[in-house]
Amino acid sequence: MSNSQWSALVYGRTYEVDFRLIAMPEGFEDEDKKWALKYILGTTRSPEKLPKQPCWSLFKNDKYCVVGVTCMARELIGDCSNDNAEDFTRDKSTSGGLGRPLYGFFGYVAKLDGQNLPPIPKYLDTNLEAFKPLYNYIKQCWCVKNYESASREAILSKYEELEFDSAKSDSSSLTNLKFNSSEGNITLCFHSPENANNLWLSASQSSAPISLCLGISREKDAINSPFLNATVLNLKQESYTIEKPKHQQHPSPNDDLSGEPNHKTRTQSSSQSLTEDPNSEESKEYASCPLSSNELLHNLTQFLGSPLERLQEFVQNLEPLRQFLTNLMPNKDDTKISSSEQDTQEEQLEFKDKSPESPKENQGDWF
Repeated sequence: MSNSQWSALVYGRTYEVDFRLIAMPEGFEDEDKKWALKYILGTTRSPEKLPKQPCWSLFKNDKYCVVGVTCMARELIGDCSNDNAEDFTRDKSTSGGLGRPLYGFFGYVAKLDGQNLPPIPKYLDTNLEAFKPLYNYIKQCWCVKNYESASREAILSKYEELEFDSAKSDSSSLTNLKFNSSEGNITLCFHSPENANNLWLSASQSSAPISLCLGISREKDAINSPFLNATVLNLKQESYTIEKPKHQQHPSPNDDLSGEPNHKTRTQSSSQSLTEDPNSEESKEYASCPLSSNELLHNLTQFLGSPLERLQEFVQNLEPLRQFLTNLMPNKDDTKISSSEQDTQEEQLEFKDKSPESPKENQGDWF
C-alpha cells in the first residue's frame, strides 16, 4: 500500500447537463484544464467500445501527473437499474423509457516537485475499485439544471492522502520495452494484460513528460490522439512506432470551460461502423451513448484533416457541377422574344382559352 497526495479530476455528464469537467484540483488554471481535457477527449472517441474494456491513461507534464480510467458508469459503481434507489448510470430519457448509459473519465491528479512520479495506482485492467469513490462527484451534482450556475462550475477538490496498491516493477520487466518520448511520434502496442502492465510500470518510472493510454479500441483513434504511447485492441502487429499526422489538431475545450451544455448523440451510421455487431442488443444500447460537443468537434477535425486543403478540394469538385448546370440553362439571347412573336403567342393563348375543354382522360397526365 502507498500513501500520496492526490486530488480528483472527473469529466462526465449528469442527469440533464452535458459533458464537462465536474471536479478538478484546487489551483487548476485554464491552461491546465485545456491540457488535461486534450488527453481525456482522446480516450472517449468510441464510447460504444468501453463496456468491459475501460481505458487506463497516465499523462504528466512538469506540473502535474494524472492517472485515470475512462469507463462506463455501471462498471464503476454497479448496475442500479434494478434497485429502488435512483439510477445514477443513465441520463434523462426523452422518450419516457430508460436513459442512455453514461460513461466518463475518473482520475487523480498529483502535483510534481521536479522529481520522479509519486507512487501511482497499480494497473488492474477491469478492476476499477481505486476510482470508485470519484463517482460521488457525479452524484453530488446529479440534479443540477442547465440554467443553474453549478452546471458551469467544476467542484474544486482538495489534495488528500490516498491509500492504494502502487505499481512496482523490477528492471527485468522493462528490458525489452521501447517507450516513446518523441512528440512527433506514437508507439502502438498490441493490447494484452502483459503489454499493458509493462507499459504502465515503465511510465510510472519516467521522469520526463510522458503520456500513455491502455485499451484504445481503434488504431486510427490512437494515431489521432495526443498520446505518445498506447495499446490498441486487435492490433495486427505486436508493436510499431509511427509519425503522427502533420495536420493533427486537437480541439480547444472552450465549450467545456464556458459551461454551455449541449445534448449530442452519436449517429447510428457512425456507431455502426465502429461496432462489430451493430444488431446485438448491447451494441444498440451503447451506440446511443451521449457524445459531447467537444468530441463531435474532435471527430470532425480528424475527418476533415487540414481544413484549408479540404475546402480547396471541395471548391474544385464543384466546378463540373457548375458547368453542367450552366449547360442546362438556356442562353440569354435565346430567351429574347421579338414583339411580333410575343403578339402571336398571346393570340394563340387567347384562342386556346376559347376552345372546347380538353377530354378529361388527358387531364391525368398533369397529376
